[in-house]
Amino acid sequence: MTFEFSIDLSGTPQEVWDFFDDPRTIYLWQPTLTNMEPVQGAPGEVGSVTKLTYTEKNRTTVILEEVITKRPPEFLENIFTDLSGSIHNKTENYFETFFDQTTWRMVVEFEFNGFLMKLLSPLLKPSIKKRTLADMQRFKYAFENRPKDPDDDKGSKKPKKSKKKKPKKSKKKSKKKK
Repeated sequence: MTFEFSIDLSGTPQEVWDFFDDPRTIYLWQPTLTNMEPVQGAPGEVGSVTKLTYTEKNRTTVILEEVITKRPPEFLENIFTDLSGSIHNKTENYFETFFDQTTWRMVVEFEFNGFLMKLLSPLLKPSIKKRTLADMQRFKYAFENRPKDPDDDKGSKKPKKSKKKKPKKSKKKSKKKK
């Protein structure tokens, strides 16, 4: 079962890639992700394997992610496999410039192993589509509302004016004349 999704983002491919590839930001757009643990290689590099733990509705799922191809800032290919081996998911992420935006196009291919999973796969199709689109929408929101790095501004911010303190007035009691 193969799906293709796309979403437009306000930013350059490099900005999108930097946010997408930063392991600290994944929790913003994949809220059920609870842990990332390197298994093999340098995290995020070609050939690396990372154990991803997701918790949703009191159920924990562990998935192994392997980075197959990486060409920043344009392309990333991963393979995700659940520990039981019943679900195999190949994901291709393309980041393409379109005018002043970046289009993130994702091609997702699911392969189900085992009689039960193959039988259930047509029923899973709508929830897979819904989850993927929701993840992409959360990514868009997180990316487009991210705090700007102060180093990116290169001094474009106006320096703050220092406030001069006014001398305090002394509170001397004056004697009233009768």
